[in-house]
Amino acid sequence: MPSFDLISDLHVDFWVRPSWNPIFSAQQLHRLLKAVVPDIPSQVLVVAGDVGHINKQNVTLLRKLAEVYRHVLVVAGNHDYYLQTPAERHKYKYRSALRVDELRRMLQRIPNVHFLDGSCVKVDGVTYGGCTMWYDFQYGIQILGGHYARIYDHWKQHSNDSRFIAGPAGWLEELIREEKRKLGRIVERADVIVTHVAPDWSRVPEGRELERSTSYYYFDAEPYRKHAEGKLWCYGHVHRRDDYVRHGCRFVNGSLGYPHELHGAPLPAVQIRFGDA
Repeated sequence: MPSFDLISDLHVDFWVRPSWNPIFSAQQLHRLLKAVVPDIPSQVLVVAGDVGHINKQNVTLLRKLAEVYRHVLVVAGNHDYYLQTPAERHKYKYRSALRVDELRRMLQRIPNVHFLDGSCVKVDGVTYGGCTMWYDFQYGIQILGGHYARIYDHWKQHSNDSRFIAGPAGWLEELIREEKRKLGRIVERADVIVTHVAPDWSRVPEGRELERSTSYYYFDAEPYRKHAEGKLWCYGHVHRRDDYVRHGCRFVNGSLGYPHELHGAPLPAVQIRFGDA
């Protein structure tokens, strides 16, 4: 039975700290790769976003993974849009989308790495389709009974996305609309749907059910639900692994997360077999 490996939220620059010593950096990267690649890897690896904050480092990691896997499928996460320094903001002209465009071009030079951005790729008879997708504040509106304006103001004050993602006025609303269009293009065609942001809020981590910030981790997938029945939906963003079936769709989260969340011991990618529940 075919299988694939799934991981997200690698946040590689937290595991492989920048160093003046390239040997030390290479050793850190080697340890991370050894930890996250299963003993017997599948032929396909799905990376559901948040590779890291530095494109060059992200590509180095993905190139190494492409030496292990026959195919590596990647979607961008919200952290892959971050411009954290004045130099980065200047380089990318205060447009986070330009950083993602650069990452896409860099990955195109690696033949067996596929950047999914409202697109699909077929491997061994299985169609994988993906995009970043984005939170739409609907958790706060529908579950917490909040108003969009108040949730938006809270996001502006408390979310790192509002600090480190740059774009023209109204970029957030346009990004949400564009990601919904991309998801609409692939959800019917794909056997495996990949988004970074979580499509189902039935498994909110304990203690976060009443927090406004939970609105920044999920989107309302109701319009896509009928097309997802009988399929696999892989996601990340929420740093908690999960594997369950709801509305006839199997949802799998293969997040890694930050070193402090794992006491410095990274977990291997999740191995998924079709037909398992």
